[in-house]
This record gives sequence, C-alpha cells and structure tokens, in this order.
Amino acid sequence: MNLIVELFLRGLIVNFLGKQTRFYFFKIFGKEKSLDYLSGTKKKQGDYSSFEQHIMNVIVGLTTFCIIFFVLAYTMFHLDIL
Repeated sequence: MNLIVELFLRGLIVNFLGKQTRFYFFKIFGKEKSLDYLSGTKKKQGDYSSFEQHIMNVIVGLTTFCIIFFVLAYTMFHLDIL
C-alpha cells in the first residue's frame, strides 16, 4: 500500500503535474524552459539545481492537485452528485 501511494504522489503529482504546470506557466509568459531543466537533469546553476527544481515541482504539483480536487468537489457538490 505504501508503494502505491508513493508511486501516485511522486509519479502523478510531482513529476507530471508539477513539471507540466511550470512548463506551461513559463511558456505562457514567454520564458521558455525545457522539461530537462525543470526536472533538474540539466545542470545550469550549480550543484543544488536538481534539488531546487524538485522542491519547486513538489510545491507546484501539490498546489495544482489541491486546486483540481477542490474544483471537482465543488462542481460535484453543486450538481448534486455528492
């Protein structure tokens, strides 16, 4: 059970939602960043860049997940599905 939760949190929320949200955010505002840079595999600033990118992906991914969850719950509540 612990493995499934870890795969869900790390795989879906952090790696997918965090990176993709940041990628499209930078793309919308005209500061193109590659997915390699956002995942921390491309070292550009120093030794801690991969750690910094991972922490930002976690924060953005969890925030995005909470917003999506809240919007879905709010919509379902107002449509009397719940």
